[in-house]
Amino acid sequence: MEIYDGRRLEVLWDIRTGTRKRSVWWGAVIARVAKGKAASVSKTAKIRYDKLHGHNPTEYFVRFISSTVLEEAEGHGNNVRHLWRWAEKMIAEISENSGSSSVRKRTEEIAPICHPRQYVNDSDICSRVEALEAQLRDVRDVLRLRGLEGKQNSCRVLAFARHKLGLQLGRPLPGNSAALSKYRDAHSLVQESMTVQVDCSLAEFSSICEAVASEESEGVDISPVPPRVGSSKFGRFYRIRFQRFDELCKALGVSCLSDVQDSLLKVKNGKREQSPISICVIGVLKQDGRSTNGPMILAVGSSISTHFKSSAPVKVLYRSSRVWDQVEGRFAESLKAMEWPLSDIIAVESGDDQGSTSTLEREESEEPSVFCITWNRTSSVTERLFEAEDYDGVLGILEVSIPHVVVRGLSFCAEVVRVCNRDFIGEGSHM
Repeated sequence: MEIYDGRRLEVLWDIRTGTRKRSVWWGAVIARVAKGKAASVSKTAKIRYDKLHGHNPTEYFVRFISSTVLEEAEGHGNNVRHLWRWAEKMIAEISENSGSSSVRKRTEEIAPICHPRQYVNDSDICSRVEALEAQLRDVRDVLRLRGLEGKQNSCRVLAFARHKLGLQLGRPLPGNSAALSKYRDAHSLVQESMTVQVDCSLAEFSSICEAVASEESEGVDISPVPPRVGSSKFGRFYRIRFQRFDELCKALGVSCLSDVQDSLLKVKNGKREQSPISICVIGVLKQDGRSTNGPMILAVGSSISTHFKSSAPVKVLYRSSRVWDQVEGRFAESLKAMEWPLSDIIAVESGDDQGSTSTLEREESEEPSVFCITWNRTSSVTERLFEAEDYDGVLGILEVSIPHVVVRGLSFCAEVVRVCNRDFIGEGSHM
């Protein structure tokens, strides 16, 4: 391969951090080639090392012994030799091994990753054009590599999140027949939230946000939005809200629709009665706060939040009145499976007076009613203007929140099993 001004390479160095020694490929650019045949590997050139590992850019004269070995040309006697490689060859090999050809071009990221090629002979127009073309190839390859690395890192985080969530959803419902016997002639309806946590850097979470945003779904809201690469300001947390449970599962990488449908409803049968005594429904419970006898709405597999503008109907279990018949041991009004517009469900919620609460308070109180992925920063960040932290160095916790409703009581559970069947759950799925 030709050795010419402006071409990028990498040199293998051993660096020491405290008592540890490790080998790193140090990026560099050929600043000036000594006179000689362009195709010769036994050439002397001045190379400029990148600013890395706490060291400023440094220039050295080196001699290319072979296509893989070079030595310092400034010393006397036994000069130190190093392995070296062309940077574009390394990137091409990684891209080929990844098996992906997708390239996400982000213009705002070009400046931090490309290195200016200097020491080009101004009188030689051809050399200048070749150097610019080579630099453009470097930028494209690095952008491609960065996109592949981000996707790979986010896949690792999501794999752990899927695993932990699967373990949580697979656990049996708590309580036995004896403990639940008090609900034989009564009922209980409780809103709860299931959470799993995974270590995650801001770079990994940003990759997840990019993948989710690319779907352009009305049922997804990202707020606050993570800062751009190169920003010096980092927030305490960032959140992705999902209107539907299947959208969250899709973002986590769950590919089997039947698995998502089967997880929406979990039933626990009593040993003596051989009938449902406890049920867990993935979804959100909304009841009129102005009256204990008002309507009940259980959104199956859906969030209830003003963050979403989707017009798709929501599957709900609806009861027009929560009046309980003590004599019969059941509700006066029967439970029905229906589909409601999201705006109508939110209107029912408006019975609670929220006019005096702040936006932050309303958002915090709303979170149990939303399927979401939240990133919380755990590492300390020194915010200095124009001095951005490395995304990979901003550490945090990825938290997946799944709202669900626990139903207890023989008559109540029997109603839920009757109306919330597979035909109702699976009908009109969006995944």
